[in-house]
Amino acid sequence: MNLEEMITQCRQWLFPREFRIELDGSDAWTELLAALMSEENAGTAEQPPANGKTGGKTDEGQGASSPSGRIDASFATQLSNGLHRLKRSVTRVEKSGSNPREVENIKRAFERADPLLEAYGIRYLDLTGQRYDPGREDFDPLPGRPEEVAGLVHPTISLCECPAVYLHEKLVQQARGTVAVPPAK
Repeated sequence: MNLEEMITQCRQWLFPREFRIELDGSDAWTELLAALMSEENAGTAEQPPANGKTGGKTDEGQGASSPSGRIDASFATQLSNGLHRLKRSVTRVEKSGSNPREVENIKRAFERADPLLEAYGIRYLDLTGQRYDPGREDFDPLPGRPEEVAGLVHPTISLCECPAVYLHEKLVQQARGTVAVPPAK
């Protein structure tokens, strides 16, 4: 299974079971994530050097290698959005209390994935819970009125629908989500 098929399979786990399309007949998504992070897939992508710097040039003059030869902003954004949604799904499964062992395995896979992404210059941030300032360059609030929440001292990002994505420390996607504000006095 190549990287694109793995990402597609990961996206399928965001849908209810009856709407999923299994690419390889496997039903174990922890196995899929393990395969994605495993050394078996190291042969499908050029590994970054130990110093974390990457070779090659992208359209933006940034260096990075990928299975197709380059990591561009579109690839970094799509991958980050998919991982963000998957992390949110894992959080929901964790809160439901079902299969805690699987949840822990998936969390470990994410712990290994984040440094690998950073080695390629990709960083994505869930801004949920951070203070909201209308001047923030990395966050775009969804249209609508902010929700008033008791106990808040300052406006806060209450839910991040998609993360802020950085490629080689350059913002390539603003986070988008909802804002909560303290109740009016």
